[in-house]
Amino acid sequence: MEDISGSELAALAMAGGAFQWLEDEPDIYDDTCGIEVTPSLEVSEVESHVTHC
Repeated sequence: MEDISGSELAALAMAGGAFQWLEDEPDIYDDTCGIEVTPSLEVSEVESHVTHC
């Protein structure tokens, strides 16, 4: 079995229409939501920085 790339997998999902319903969903998140997560942050630090849009 061959590995396929992420872009090939995305093309397959798009062609199959499995995620077409998302087209009708509103965009409720953007790049200003949340925080950047790094491996050095403890869970309590992440929880104290989480913001809701």
